Amino acid sequence: MAEGLPEGWQKTWFVISEIGRDKEGAGATRRFEATFHYATNANDVKGREFRPCGANRIVDGVITLNDYLQPSQQRWTGVTMTFTADGNFNATYDYSVRKPAPATEKAAAKPAAKQKQETAK
Repeated sequence: MAEGLPEGWQKTWFVISEIGRDKEGAGATRRFEATFHYATNANDVKGREFRPCGANRIVDGVITLNDYLQPSQQRWTGVTMTFTADGNFNATYDYSVRKPAPATEKAAAKPAAKQKQETAK
């Protein structure tokens, strides 16, 4: 990841989020997306987005770390990994229940309500 960072970076982090599952259950195929950020100030929590060299390799490596987690911890839905220029790092896993994506078909529209007609007397 360091290959794509600009000179003077102080902190970099990435967020990997589960965006879907092809099948429910133990054998489910999970899909992920990742965003990468850096900051030139260690206290900056917003940072700037960047695309590192080998981003897919980074995501695959994080998923491989599942082998070292307890089975109950392997079903995370998000992870944030932060690295600082002085060599410190932190990993925070999110276990929030992922909401399913909205259906792609539009629901049938309800018929328009009939307008009340007023008669002049």
